[in-house]
Amino acid sequence: MGPVVAFAGKFADIKRAEDLVSVSRLLPAGTHIMMIGDGPNKARLRRAAKGLPVTFTGFLNQSQMPSALACADVIVLPSAVEAWGLIVNEAMACGCVPVVSDAVGCAPDLVHGVGREYAVGDLAGLASAIGLALQDSRSTVVRRKIASKVALFDTEPVARSFEEAVIAVSRARDR
Repeated sequence: MGPVVAFAGKFADIKRAEDLVSVSRLLPAGTHIMMIGDGPNKARLRRAAKGLPVTFTGFLNQSQMPSALACADVIVLPSAVEAWGLIVNEAMACGCVPVVSDAVGCAPDLVHGVGREYAVGDLAGLASAIGLALQDSRSTVVRRKIASKVALFDTEPVARSFEEAVIAVSRARDR
């Protein structure tokens, strides 16, 4: 099987899952799309994907997500609004190269330098970003960078940073 590009989330307008289905024809030959999730736009997405290399897994619970994400080379989060995008952390921990819209909160901190970003709604930009991410997914150097970057957002380092910030603020107030 060829490369796999995944979307994981609610099939709702704000998540823009249809953007990924729309660009599937523009991706390198043999690329398969895996749509993980459910939601109000499911029927519309299924109609749009008819005849395309797109598989719908349905809703997967948290214990099933690592296995599904491990099958993917790239994770796409095309949301119009996304405070952070935790699925990007989860997918990167499973080795996926991230592609996110510029409306996804984790883009500057987590994705920049290891994944691809594009302007929300720009389908040509999305297709290009996915194509580049698929190339990146074959690089062991990129995979190592992704592992290093996502490790910064693991529970222990985040808790340590939070603790350090609280201590610094507390000391500043005591002066």
